[in-house]
Amino acid sequence: MDTRLDRAALLMERYIQDRGQKGYASGTLRLYRQYNNEFLKYLQEDEKLDDLKQVDRQVISRFQSYLYTEERGLGLRSQSLRLVALRNLFRWFEREGILFYDPTTKIELPRKPDQLPHDIFNVEEISRILNAVDIDTKLGLRDKAILELLYTTAIRSGELCNLTLYDVQKEYGTISVKAGKGNKDRVVPVGEVAMGYVEEFLEHGRKNFPNADTLPWLFVTYRGTQMENRNIAPIVQKYTERAGLKRYATAHMIRHTTATHMLRNGAPIRVIQEMLGHRKLETTQIYTQVEISDLKKVHQRTHPREKGLAAS
Repeated sequence: MDTRLDRAALLMERYIQDRGQKGYASGTLRLYRQYNNEFLKYLQEDEKLDDLKQVDRQVISRFQSYLYTEERGLGLRSQSLRLVALRNLFRWFEREGILFYDPTTKIELPRKPDQLPHDIFNVEEISRILNAVDIDTKLGLRDKAILELLYTTAIRSGELCNLTLYDVQKEYGTISVKAGKGNKDRVVPVGEVAMGYVEEFLEHGRKNFPNADTLPWLFVTYRGTQMENRNIAPIVQKYTERAGLKRYATAHMIRHTTATHMLRNGAPIRVIQEMLGHRKLETTQIYTQVEISDLKKVHQRTHPREKGLAAS
């Protein structure tokens, strides 16, 4: 097998195709391709190698140090994602007989601290954002449906972009999220207000977009193409600013906001886990820590001892 670096891109593309046949999501494949190309560039420019067979544990260790450098500016999560992708790639190389040695076997991933969701919107702020949309315009009606759907369902922006016309069950008040993160399908409830705007967009707004009659996607761009992740963030930011909130905003903030608001109002953690599409309950339980944080703030503000008042 030819493992020279000038041919490595072809081997890596074979790996991507194999993952695609195994059902990996398109977004995951796109990231794997990006991470593989970054590693290949590192081998050529920093290590000055010319063959994959020259990659040993020392090379992998130096690459991990390279990811950690301040110049790269990568957080622990970004470092870990690249190393996991690299480990999966070399496992495949060994399994396919392309390489007889996997140099990533003892790779130690960065320990990621459990971080509480931060910068979520309060109820008044999210209401201002939702009400900042002018629904009398073509884009406005679409954006209103998008924002309402994000807030009511807490789906990821990528999942929203992949929704089709057939994934909306108006009669049941639900949407079907197909092949979400981890390639997991789920059904998510949609509130009446949000479903009302989705119906309004379907009946009166969507037909005004190019290619509306031929595309299956629920939401399309003004050019008449499927929306992508990069299209959603500017929408959230646009109406956050229009609402007079001077802060950086993302669709993921709305996802965190929804989970936190529902938990505060008594939603069981298992329900939130299913709604968010989390495979492990531990992933969802971080929102319970948000509640403990809130409780501590209230305690510090109201307890006589914390306020410096004499206890009775």
